[in-house]
Amino acid sequence: MEYSRSFGSRFPNELIPAGTKKDIDNTIEHLVSRYYSLLDSGDTSAAFALYQEHKQELDDYLIHAAYVNRLEEELYNIGLNVLKREKTVVSELMPIEQPDDSYWYQDYGSGILSAGGEGEVIWN
Repeated sequence: MEYSRSFGSRFPNELIPAGTKKDIDNTIEHLVSRYYSLLDSGDTSAAFALYQEHKQELDDYLIHAAYVNRLEEELYNIGLNVLKREKTVVSELMPIEQPDDSYWYQDYGSGILSAGGEGEVIWN
């Protein structure tokens, strides 16, 4: 499995800096209202032109899906990274026969689950 690069994620080489987007405030409210009015009327070309014309003012604000798509891609890549690094731990307590809709795992890092005598499970 390869990292997704469709929306600008560069994980694991570079992380998205935290706290870079602002909520819409009264300094750009008029532009955002106009942008969404154009979208609602179906004039996506005019909405895009408005965004491009005011890109420098609007870039710090989250008003369209591009940043959300990048965040979603970043989360996907982080999950993929974890799966690539995760080592499977199998306990001698794992049942040999298991239903198709079940799974068995052990929190091996924190010692929460450990084996006692006679197949007993001890929660620490």
